[in-house]
Amino acid sequence: MCNENNQMSPIPARRYSNLVFRYVCGEFLIVLGACIVSFLTLFLVISLVDNLEDFLKNDAGIIDILRYYLYLQPENIAHILPISLIMATMYFIGHLCRNNELTAFRASGISISQSCLPITFAAILLSLFYLVNAECLIPACRQLSNHLKQNIVDPYNKRMSEGKSYLAFRNKEKNRDWFFGDFDAKGICHEINITQFRNDNSIDWQMYAERGSFTGMKWHFENVIFKRFDDDGYLLTGEPEHHQTYTTSNLNESPQKLSFAFGLKPLQDFTILNIFKILRAEEQKISQRTQAVLKSHLYFNLFSPLSCMIAVFLGIPMAVTQGRSSNMKNFVAAVSIMASYYLLSQFFLVLGKNQLLPAEFAGAAPCLLFLGLGMWKMNRLF
Repeated sequence: MCNENNQMSPIPARRYSNLVFRYVCGEFLIVLGACIVSFLTLFLVISLVDNLEDFLKNDAGIIDILRYYLYLQPENIAHILPISLIMATMYFIGHLCRNNELTAFRASGISISQSCLPITFAAILLSLFYLVNAECLIPACRQLSNHLKQNIVDPYNKRMSEGKSYLAFRNKEKNRDWFFGDFDAKGICHEINITQFRNDNSIDWQMYAERGSFTGMKWHFENVIFKRFDDDGYLLTGEPEHHQTYTTSNLNESPQKLSFAFGLKPLQDFTILNIFKILRAEEQKISQRTQAVLKSHLYFNLFSPLSCMIAVFLGIPMAVTQGRSSNMKNFVAAVSIMASYYLLSQFFLVLGKNQLLPAEFAGAAPCLLFLGLGMWKMNRLF
């Protein structure tokens, strides 16, 4: 079109077509589904190699075996979803480039950002699914799978039939070891052994109690045997002390704290809501180190769902710039990107847990860094 001065008028941008949206969305979901199924199959094969022999030795039924592997899938999906997204994105966008479909979209007035809109929309939905899966499905399914495997491998359930829940840990800050023959976080604990070390790691004293409970910010023990050691930590100083009852406020490790502090319970078993409640209720009572561990995992879990967005925001620009490169090159690039992200996330998490970095920064920085990089590359592309 020409105006009155015989100058070319700018071509108006074409309105985005629902047909194009459905085409891109449908084709991309097929590729994504293939990637997810492939990775889940790989994880299934690895799990079969690890566990199937134990199941067969214990004459496990086929239904129980299928249930066990079904319970593993939510956690497997969380592991493979970001890498599946970036691989599907790079393969699909590369396919559009090699077939000149992306060029045809641009020639018809549909920008790259509009062409990739279904992929971005899918990434947002999958980020929400990632969060719900991590908070709701994974903890429940992990408990079910562990319980089912325990029943299959140990059908007589000897440990539970004895009514015992053994627990052992070291409080590094206080140089103190604890062992419970039967631990109950909300009731009476039995067979309690405590060993207090000096700064040079020699034994200062040992205590055995038949029973113990924690009330009023104090430990109350029954049938206690107390032993004190010399400066070298080898010889007893005097006869062992016997107490029918013994109460002390010098031991600040409550049973409630022991259910999550000092590595007693795997942190992956805690949801964001669990950690938040613990910090709100116990922040003034737990150690700084334990707070750092919990807060690092809290922010790590909060920002982890954004890994789906990172996969798409980094995958699209790389696929466009490498549109005519080989699939193998794209595959290596995708794996390298996500591997770098995972390694940096774990490295920062360790630094946060050991108080070498602020917990908030350690849990969020890697995700925000890669997300910012992806958004910058997307902005340059568009």
